[in-house]
Amino acid sequence: MGRFHIFAATAAIAAAVSAAGCSTGDIAVNPGEDPPVTTPLTCTVNGVVGPCTLPVSTDIASFDVVLTSRSCDAHGNRLRVTQPVQTELTDDACYLAIGKKWTFSGPYPAGTVIDIAIVSVPLPNPAALRATGSYPQWTLNFEDGGDSDFDDVVLTVTAHPKT
Repeated sequence: MGRFHIFAATAAIAAAVSAAGCSTGDIAVNPGEDPPVTTPLTCTVNGVVGPCTLPVSTDIASFDVVLTSRSCDAHGNRLRVTQPVQTELTDDACYLAIGKKWTFSGPYPAGTVIDIAIVSVPLPNPAALRATGSYPQWTLNFEDGGDSDFDDVVLTVTAHPKT
């Protein structure tokens, strides 16, 4: 894979916002309640797991995000695309129909990165969003922290090269 885009964690900011009883984005944080957890993409490169994005190696006309499967009961799992556009796809990923598809028309130049995150309620174990695959198609497996099965939300991201 080789193209590994690293970004900084924001746990300290989330903790400070929670302590102040403010809000993070459009999800209210109330004093005494655990703040929502934003789970970024992670990839394994040379045996090391770390934050990543999905690199686009050629000019693309569009990309799709498809809900491939889900096995979760939690309400309020917010699925977000954060690059190359910023948009919330849903505020309840566990209750969408399998096969739900979002298309993002471009064009997007080579070197663009696709990034996705899920915002969810904190559960006993850390949440994780793992990316596998390579350009032009990746699979994203979300574990919400309840059971460590990595099948709570499964997405396929496909880049469509310009023709």
